[in-house]
Formats: sequence, C-alpha cells, structure tokens
Amino acid sequence: MPIVLFEDQHVVQLDPVAIGKPAFAIGCGGYRLIDLVAALGEPIQVRVRTHLREIVAADYSTLSGGPIDNNLPALWLNARLVPSVAVIERVRTMLAAGKPGIVTAGP
Repeated sequence: MPIVLFEDQHVVQLDPVAIGKPAFAIGCGGYRLIDLVAALGEPIQVRVRTHLREIVAADYSTLSGGPIDNNLPALWLNARLVPSVAVIERVRTMLAAGKPGIVTAGP
C-alpha cells in the first residue's frame, strides 16, 4: 500500500529547523521519519511545501511527488510525526490491516 508523507499548515511550528528541509527529514533521537518509513518497503509519495519540491526531488529522487491513484488504498502520514519505534510499529499494524487511513500529529 502506498504511503504518502504530507506536510500540513502546522509544519511551521518546527521552524527554524524545518525551513530548508521537509519535516520527514528532521532527525529526532537518532531517527528520521523518512528512514523508518522507507524501511517498510512500501512505495512512498510526498507532499511538501512549494519551496521544498526541487530540494526533495534532488535529495530524495526515489520519492514520488506525482499524482496519486485514488483507486488504490493509501496510508497518509503527517510528516510531523515523531520518528519513533512506537510510531513505526503503529504504521506496520495499519499496513498489515490493509485498510486506508491517515495518521496525524497534533491538533
């Protein structure tokens, strides 16, 4: 099932660290969300702020920012999720269930 990492309007709460990089690439406790999600082996698509699109295309060339097939189930993960073992285990559980869903952080 494709995983879509997306940034929402609350990503600015992560500034200044998130000004020049996507939220999924911010390190926390030795982890980055992008690394944990990539280890799941599912296709990954991203939705980032406009000024980061070219940076993401250059630095993360295996990620897709293209159109999403709305006929397929997908798991949408807020890129502000804290990259942790607990979060990735929850994502694994959701993927194993095979149901579409969304995981958010904060309000």
